[in-house]
Amino acid sequence: METAIVVFTRDLRLHDNPALHQARALARAVVPLFVLDPAILAPPNRAKFLAESLADLRGQLRERHADLIIRTGHPAAEVVKLAAETGAQAVYIADDVSHYASRRRRDLERECSRHRLELTVTPGLTVVPPGDLTPASGGSYRVFTPYWRAWRAVPWRQPCPVPEAITMPAVSQA
Repeated sequence: METAIVVFTRDLRLHDNPALHQARALARAVVPLFVLDPAILAPPNRAKFLAESLADLRGQLRERHADLIIRTGHPAAEVVKLAAETGAQAVYIADDVSHYASRRRRDLERECSRHRLELTVTPGLTVVPPGDLTPASGGSYRVFTPYWRAWRAVPWRQPCPVPEAITMPAVSQA
């Protein structure tokens, strides 16, 4: 594939980032994207922390000959617009379990399907995928120790390395 978009959400890092790792492995060029959704209101301290985290991520990407594209708007709409600008054929995003993230994923699935973009949802922030650990009797754990033992027994995926370089097409920040 020629070009893929990697949507950064809560996981603002290059180290052990399965979405970035898979996109780099399968696409010639990668477009890192973060979408500021006006539906999420952030108090001043949180907004400052986010701005600092995005600046740090942007710096790490620039060290690898890429940049972080930051757009404001509805995430699915911004992904589709950026795909049209760059000719991207695929979108990669880390999985998440919050209500907001689930809605964002459903919106992305719908819009990517409508615009013939391949969407890949990679492992997210959890060490063990949500729902993989259940007691033998079913339901959910009520005591921590049996959960902890089950969690420790599950094999973890191997961490993804930090990319040395990222090839990125020319993209407008607007």
